[in-house]
Order: sequence, then C-alpha cells, then structure tokens
Amino acid sequence: MAADSLAVLGGSFDPVHRGHLALASDLLQRLPLQELRLLPAACSPLKSTTTPFIHRLRMLELACAGQEGLRVDGREGERPPPSYSIDTLRELRQEHSGPLIFILGADVLPELQHWKDVEGLLDVAHLLIISRPDEQARSLDPAIAAWLQRHRQTVQQLGGCRQGGVAWLDTPCLPFASRHLRQALARGDRQAMDGLMPAVATYILEHQLYRQE
Repeated sequence: MAADSLAVLGGSFDPVHRGHLALASDLLQRLPLQELRLLPAACSPLKSTTTPFIHRLRMLELACAGQEGLRVDGREGERPPPSYSIDTLRELRQEHSGPLIFILGADVLPELQHWKDVEGLLDVAHLLIISRPDEQARSLDPAIAAWLQRHRQTVQQLGGCRQGGVAWLDTPCLPFASRHLRQALARGDRQAMDGLMPAVATYILEHQLYRQE
C-alpha cells in the first residue's frame, strides 16, 4: 500500500467508543496511510440514527483530539439528507490524487445490494473489509459476492493504483458496541462509561444524551 493512501472509516458513531479508537489505532499501525479519516454519517437511508449529527460529530472530535494520523470529516452533515457513501467518495476522489480506501465492516456486506450505485464505489475507491465485534454470519446476495470476489486483491496490492480493488483484513474484536452502550446508558448504568473516552463520557452527561432509547 502506498504511503499517500487516504483511508476513510464511516459510521454512525452513536456514540464513538474505545473500540472505534482501538480499530483506528490498529489500522494506522498496520497500514502505511497518509491519513485515516473518521466520517460520521448524517442520515443514512438504511439506518435510523436517533442522536443529532452535531452531538455525534462533537463526540468524535473530542475522542480524536491529539490522536496523530486521525482526522474527523463532518462533510455529510453539511449536505441535505439522505446521505449516500458514493457521493462522499466522489467528493474525496476529486480532492485526493492517491489511493483512496473506503473501510467497511463485514457486517455491512449483506446490505450492499441496497446501496446507491454500489458498483460505482470501485470507480473512485478501493474497499477494505474488516471484521467487527458485532459481525454476524449472514449470506450475501450472489451478485454482490461475485462482484467482490472478481475485484479481490491483497491489502498490499491496494497501493498499486488509485481505486478498484477489494481486500479483507482481520482486526481485533473488542467488547464494545454502540448499540449496547446506548442501551446501558439509557438504563443509567454508569459502568458503560468505561467503554468511552473520558471527554466523551463528560459530554454525554453534560448534554443528557441516551437517557431514553
């Protein structure tokens, strides 16, 4: 992989937790990236998000403060909904001349058939598919599975061109999931704060987030 590679990790980050930061750190250590951007989704047409974007963005900024190699990109909150990954990646491709890598959790793969212009993703970026703590074994649409396999490369090969490859990478599975943290916080379980960066925990308390699900 080339040193001028830009990687993008999207998600709802509702809330961002230690597992997200551990994953980002692992990717920065293992891959020769110019930068890893964390990109909170504004309004996904396939996923309901209850916490306002402005709070999720601010929590992510607090969590990443001082983390070398990480940058928070809030562009999806500046566009009218709904938010499509292909539109964001096309914008990033215009801004970045080197390899562009879009990171996806393996648990998202069964939903790809419903994404807007899914095959167009490889026209502007590579896909790097990683394991996730909440990953479930689910069957893929045969056409999507064949498409992914047709473009499969090694992680090292992704740096050879700007876009068009699909690679898999195993990452450590940590016992944190945003859904479980929201549920625990709604119950008033203060132990759930252990899964959060201190600044994020303070922000949640100050703004009384997740008090009810």
